[in-house]
Amino acid sequence: MTRYLALVRGSKGADDRLLTRVKTAIDHHGLGDHICSIHGGLILTIGNCSVSLGRHGAVVGSLFRRGETKVVHTLVESMQACIVRTEGSELIDEYWGDYVAVITRNDGEEATILRSPFGDLPCLFTEMAGWMLVASDVDLLARLAGFHPQVDWTAACQHLALRDIRLRPTCLAGLNELHGGERLRLRGGWSVDEAWSPWRFADPDLQITERDEAVACLRTETLRTVRAKASRFRRIVLMLSGGLDSSIVAASLADSEQHFHCLTLVTRDRLGDEYGYAKDASDAVERPLHMSMREVSRIDMRMSVAARLPRPVARAFAQESRRAALELTGKIGADAIFGGGGGDNLFCSLQSGAPAADRLIAAGPGRHFLETARNISVVAPASMGAVIGDAVRRAWLGKRGAIRPGDQSYLSAGAIEAAMDAPIHPWLSPPSGTLPGKAGHARLLAYAQSYAESFDPRDACSTVAPLLAQPLVELCLRIPTWLWFEKGINRSVARDAFTAHLPLEITHRRSKGSPESFIAEIYDYHRSTICDLLLDGLLMQNAVIDRHQVERTLSDVRPAHGMAFHRIMELADVEAWARSWSCGAG
Repeated sequence: MTRYLALVRGSKGADDRLLTRVKTAIDHHGLGDHICSIHGGLILTIGNCSVSLGRHGAVVGSLFRRGETKVVHTLVESMQACIVRTEGSELIDEYWGDYVAVITRNDGEEATILRSPFGDLPCLFTEMAGWMLVASDVDLLARLAGFHPQVDWTAACQHLALRDIRLRPTCLAGLNELHGGERLRLRGGWSVDEAWSPWRFADPDLQITERDEAVACLRTETLRTVRAKASRFRRIVLMLSGGLDSSIVAASLADSEQHFHCLTLVTRDRLGDEYGYAKDASDAVERPLHMSMREVSRIDMRMSVAARLPRPVARAFAQESRRAALELTGKIGADAIFGGGGGDNLFCSLQSGAPAADRLIAAGPGRHFLETARNISVVAPASMGAVIGDAVRRAWLGKRGAIRPGDQSYLSAGAIEAAMDAPIHPWLSPPSGTLPGKAGHARLLAYAQSYAESFDPRDACSTVAPLLAQPLVELCLRIPTWLWFEKGINRSVARDAFTAHLPLEITHRRSKGSPESFIAEIYDYHRSTICDLLLDGLLMQNAVIDRHQVERTLSDVRPAHGMAFHRIMELADVEAWARSWSCGAG
């Protein structure tokens, strides 16, 4: 993946000594051939993947024109001028990809930083000596600009409470993150606005109401998007569970004639063993399938996979996934790891009567509404009466305001208070008139966006979630929520789109595997280490967690049961991440 560092003049009083220091550090590390000058500032690109905007900046990362699958390397001058004039809006409308655009105007008096919607190239920023420093990773900020990373404990409290929702401040003090579709504007001071929003595509006038059209469009766009994402790599390892989403990626990679091998991970518990389904999918696409057993003894609870990232976004059980994937990439010479992550969110796998509420609002009470309620009752599973009641409350009686998700368990009173001060993600605050199901779909996509933004650009082997791409997200938002549940099965449009590519055992599969048993096994095997981490750790010392609650759970000598051990494991993950920064990640 591309890495970059940009220095943009944030004020007229910017201290040029910082610019000189950064240039000296760049030369010291032998990176001087990768500098682009911009109105007194600079853009350093590692990976040599950028598109020039002339003297006004550059688009760093991978860029694709709408409807095409080849990486764009140059832009004509008229398009460059249009992108600069619209402060990146033209880029969002005409292109997509994994990019960050750095745009300067009026001889450097104004600047705009734009991150692509659902782009996986990070965009971290911090102010220093009158400059705005924008970078792909903390290491470049630290090594080249002298940034000193320290854990922000208030942000850590908010992270634990909000879980899958990312806020602008990272969990490192003074370091912010621009999220996909956001634009950082520098006009003396700085501000952030949304250049892309899901609500535009949730508009009732843009909905694809004919099911056959929705199925055909989804098939075409998925094949095209995955082909484009894969075109950047020589060979790929696909994490294939045999579930619908990863199987769709397998079918799409095969359609693109991409070189790839499949890898499935299994546990000793049947719930975590999906080898049979993975074999069906790999046989259908005629690609080799490798299997790896998750081993609890290889998990190191004191190590965080997210050690170099500004947030504790990785779970301990992911160590085994990463180990097995990297072993296979080494064997076959792969340079990327693909997966079906985010598919449930993309394909609107809601767990409520909200799609029936949408149908009720759109078509009124009658046969169509009852049909949707019946379909959802099968998926839920819940009684049809319960679904109808939920739909009526959401459509006619309920409030569809902002939702603040979260989990305050095991947090101290001070941590809970800090978490309540966190702003609400804009995608959790639907505009007036938004259908309840569309609001729910946008909420799922906010969670999925966080997943897409959790990759490390320093990894030698790129990790890619190809389904989480701007064209696919926009298309899925244009499909009415009730179409996703036709035939009494979730993700119905996606299933029908790939019936010709995958066996019925996959497209009609209702069961779903889970790492639950492996997480429980980790908890039981490493319980003494977890006790040491949490009872004498940084979370406790900084009053993030409640000692009494943690001790009470850890003192239960019975094997892992219920849901409490999941939360304890999350706390241990954050503790390991925090220790990595206190010891100096790098």
